[in-house]
Amino acid sequence: MNNVLTYEALKAERDALAVRNEQLMAFVTEGFNIAGQGVSWCGGDIQEFGEKLGLFARETYQPVLHGYHCGHEPGEDSVYVITKSATSAAVAAIEARGVEKYAELFNETVNMEREHNKEFYKGAIWFAKQLREAK
Repeated sequence: MNNVLTYEALKAERDALAVRNEQLMAFVTEGFNIAGQGVSWCGGDIQEFGEKLGLFARETYQPVLHGYHCGHEPGEDSVYVITKSATSAAVAAIEARGVEKYAELFNETVNMEREHNKEFYKGAIWFAKQLREAK
């Protein structure tokens, strides 16, 4: 086995990056349009628009995860975090490929005439499909 990405993994990564690029361009365009009109863009508006585009996500504030933020109460306030969702499809494809490689290795090295081995192999292939579709 080698470490070469499959066509599906590369395509998923490309598609995920294209979506992320569109989100970022919409965000930057909006910021420049507002600045071009001589209007300021306040933090709340930036966060709301970023969340709408899927660039930011609101999470319940936890100092252990988010660091200390003056004026925020743990578990009561929310904070915005930058999302990583654009890479989800690529990660899902890579994870699925790893499971598929394991299934292939299993298929090549065990007695596939045994029913439980056939079921395990089918289960691994099913799981890889679930990972890939979870994007």
